[in-house]
Amino acid sequence: MTRLYVYKTILGGDDFDALTAERYGWINGALPDVELDGFADIGVAGEVAFSVAEKTLVESTYQAWLAKGLSILQTPVEMDFGYTFVALDPDGHRLRVFASSDA
Repeated sequence: MTRLYVYKTILGGDDFDALTAERYGWINGALPDVELDGFADIGVAGEVAFSVAEKTLVESTYQAWLAKGLSILQTPVEMDFGYTFVALDPDGHRLRVFASSDA
């Protein structure tokens, strides 16, 4: 599963070629092309968190992402901050979906 597929399917959106993306300012060529792969492969992992309004949305998102083939690191569970699960994108970045216990 490619990075583009993961983010396109979970966030929605259109594909853009590199020239169009550069024209829109989404990429800026800060790294020479020959250095880009090495930079992307340094193994840095982060977490993107998606807050949803209620537990049922955590469950439905989990089921949808599971059906799309995303790797699941943590199945839905109640934690001190709320109800949550964690998936991984192809680069190993954590994608957390949660419903706050304050809601």
